[in-house]
Amino acid sequence: MNFGESPSSNHNLSLRASFINHNITVGNKTDKKTGELIPLDTSKYVNLPIPEQGKEGLVSLSYLWSNKRPHAWNSLHPTQGYGVLAEVNYANKNLFGNFSYTRFKTDMYANIPIGKTALYFRLKTMMYSGQPPAQDFLGLTDDEPIYISGIGPSEFLPENHNPRGWSGHRLGDKLIYGSLEYRLPIAPKAASVNLISDFGNAWSADKEKEKMVVTGGYELRIAFGPFVLSGGDAQTVDDWKNNKKPLRYYRLALTNPF
Repeated sequence: MNFGESPSSNHNLSLRASFINHNITVGNKTDKKTGELIPLDTSKYVNLPIPEQGKEGLVSLSYLWSNKRPHAWNSLHPTQGYGVLAEVNYANKNLFGNFSYTRFKTDMYANIPIGKTALYFRLKTMMYSGQPPAQDFLGLTDDEPIYISGIGPSEFLPENHNPRGWSGHRLGDKLIYGSLEYRLPIAPKAASVNLISDFGNAWSADKEKEKMVVTGGYELRIAFGPFVLSGGDAQTVDDWKNNKKPLRYYRLALTNPF
């Protein structure tokens, strides 16, 4: 929906229902006779919860406002555009399935032009009440995110929250996560060098809230077909102050969340 204030400014309000059957088997070996996946022993789940089976009925209401002009640089280093997303998900086992919970999410970003370079900022928050499937936890983890064409996340590919240069697990029922990047294109539509900083935290009311994770570093980002690849060095701000060696990382990069 476009209200006429700008050809590139679009508003989208959506209401949808999803019915999911969680039939999950996690493992790293298969049975030689049957070829079926051998379930991972529950003792192996140290930092993350054991996935739950069951049916889920989910009603989702979301509002998206995006203002970004089409441009050849948008997949790698856009120098304009901003957007806001707000979403609520509701499940009630008295109506359908085995889970009852309410989850809220907000996500926003902006690309601020500085000549031919750009400053990028993103802030995402999530929280839930009730009991969602254990595998739908909120938290910071070691699992790297997967983004296609520099865009993400999606309904079918949830986002992993892993600050670049940080290693660990921190779960809760509330989450804040974001990034600040200074992007310098070195080849049009092909490559850029970025100064990056990620920040995030996850916590619950029944646990003591830990210090916010804040990292910083630098990376090279390259567009390769439908993928945007990045590699760089980063670590927490405290580790930089203590002259520690940064962590090297390689991953699919996020250009804009939507």
